[in-house]
Amino acid sequence: MNSIIRGYDNDLFVQDKALWGLRSRTLELKIDDVFT
Repeated sequence: MNSIIRGYDNDLFVQDKALWGLRSRTLELKIDDVFT
């Protein structure tokens, strides 16, 4: 049971990191648009 919960937490963590990466990449693109 514990390993299932830990695996679930791990999936959420990976998804969160992926979302954060997408968000920061979008921000960088917006900043580039502003400055060019």
